[in-house]
Amino acid sequence: MVLWNVETGAESRRILTGIVYAIAFSPDGKTILSGLGTGTSGTLTLWDAATGAEIRRYIGHTSSISSVAFSPDGRTFLSGSLDRSLRLWYVSSGAEAQRIQRSDGVESVALSPDGQFALSGARDGSVSLTNLTTGVEIHSLKGHTDIVRSLAFTPDGHTGVSGSLDGSIIVWNLATGEQLRQFKGHQYPVLSIAISPDGQTVLSTSFDLSGNTTNGELILWNLNTGEIIRRLDTPILNAVFSPDGQTALLSLPGIQQNAAAIWDVQTGQIIKTFQLGADPAWGLAFSPDGAYALLGLGDSTVRL
Repeated sequence: MVLWNVETGAESRRILTGIVYAIAFSPDGKTILSGLGTGTSGTLTLWDAATGAEIRRYIGHTSSISSVAFSPDGRTFLSGSLDRSLRLWYVSSGAEAQRIQRSDGVESVALSPDGQFALSGARDGSVSLTNLTTGVEIHSLKGHTDIVRSLAFTPDGHTGVSGSLDGSIIVWNLATGEQLRQFKGHQYPVLSIAISPDGQTVLSTSFDLSGNTTNGELILWNLNTGEIIRRLDTPILNAVFSPDGQTALLSLPGIQQNAAAIWDVQTGQIIKTFQLGADPAWGLAFSPDGAYALLGLGDSTVRL
């Protein structure tokens, strides 16, 4: 992992782990959670954000960690794994609070704003809404035909959004389990989606998984209408909004040189670029104050 100072563009800290796809800051910004990706046994690690020291490991998953999310109070976190499970963990003790099995490998998870419900996306294209207190599935959301790589709740918790390798983005009414609308505009598999802090827009990224690193796009959508507000025709692996919603952190793949960038949401311009070297950033996160960008790289590095 690598931590970058957003204002200066200087690298603040680098932590050697394994291949990192899943990363998150705790709500207070004092700790960082990372999950190991492809070819691992599913180790989750909590780090001190100030020193880079390891605090605790969470052992239980038996395959790669695909996604992690902290609860709003920071006392628990959710993890999804290709071992077909999502698990809720107590941060302080490392014990499991809940374990939920899915029919296929879990590629994405999201926690509701109140921390009571989870969305999980699987390799078979299904999305599940689950009550984390009881472990009972509320809705099985059907609509995608390929791996669901990214999920998000709106700030009010009433709506969910999912992005899939089938190229589609679906907006769900979580009270009924029905589709509200489907966004169509990507030509390639959708790798990530993010909802703005005000709940009005959705940012999505796509990339040509056949190996052509010049194909893909970034799209900013109106969540309520499905209208395309802004489009950037360049491949993007991942994108996350800053806490104030004014900018977004992007991961740009390259044939020889990969990069991360800060993108101005209002103007559609890239205003800052961080060069990463031979390996792209699969995991991205902003610190809660927006001062630092956290990147999980494919070369077994977590940068701060």
